Amino acid sequence: MSRTFSMVALGTALWLLGASTVLAADKPTAKIPPPSAAKDVHSHRGEKAARAKPAHKEKSRPAAEQPLPAGGNEVLIEQALATPTQMEFTDQPLTDVLDYLADYHSQKVGHPFQIKLDNKALTDAGIAKDTPVTTNLKGISLRSALNLMLRDLNLTWTIKDEVLLITTPEEAENNLTTKVLDVADLVVCRDSKGKLWNDYDSLIDMIKSTVMPTTWDDVGGPGSICPADMGSAKALVICETYFVHGQIADMLAKLRTVAKKTPDAGPPVRDKAPAPARRESCDGAQTPPSGAAKGHSRKDGTHGGTDKKR
Repeated sequence: MSRTFSMVALGTALWLLGASTVLAADKPTAKIPPPSAAKDVHSHRGEKAARAKPAHKEKSRPAAEQPLPAGGNEVLIEQALATPTQMEFTDQPLTDVLDYLADYHSQKVGHPFQIKLDNKALTDAGIAKDTPVTTNLKGISLRSALNLMLRDLNLTWTIKDEVLLITTPEEAENNLTTKVLDVADLVVCRDSKGKLWNDYDSLIDMIKSTVMPTTWDDVGGPGSICPADMGSAKALVICETYFVHGQIADMLAKLRTVAKKTPDAGPPVRDKAPAPARRESCDGAQTPPSGAAKGHSRKDGTHGGTDKKR
């Protein structure tokens, strides 16, 4: 009897266990993904989020090398001299400073150019090429920065053989450059009768008296300046160092700035001064005033006026 009861109890227990298994199978089970799978899910979500965000612009790359401007390396260097610079050095060798400036401003103008030392001139002057430089300049043009930095070293700069050359002031005076400047807007005047004329003398006197006065030929300097009035062209032909040319350009720019602020009333009224007895040309030769009688050569090599018949 007891054995029969045990068999019945066992059968009941097995039935109940099977029923619970069936019920559990009918219920949905939540599967916990392994750690690697969780990382994949987060990564996938991150990719979606990244695609939803606006794309950031890439950093601008350095501009490609630009072609040389008309006029070649000389014009390129003059453009570089006009660009703003920044430099901060403490006891840095001069050669390293110049290398930095060449690289920095080559990027500014989009084309490489060279800054070189005039080794012979520096050796003759007893100036070492690794002379220490201490300076801190920002927000000014390369031209002005070089003027300030080199002045302390008794040096200057010029443009020669398509490079920016660092040399001595004495050597720079042996390498003058001739430039032709359009000054039609600064020399045209009218006299009291309304007749137009070109007053070059006033502008030339202003330049010689305000821009490096000791560098002009009439006081023993190397530079010269003369008018060039050919047809509609009204220009000054100036032979000077690059440093002086830069000073002249700055002064003329300021004159034009002032002129723009003045109401346009036409050419200024200015009576023409009497012509001098003789005037000096650009090459230093004495020439007679316009309208003077032309002389002729005599057999003795002298020049005289036109002979009159008796």
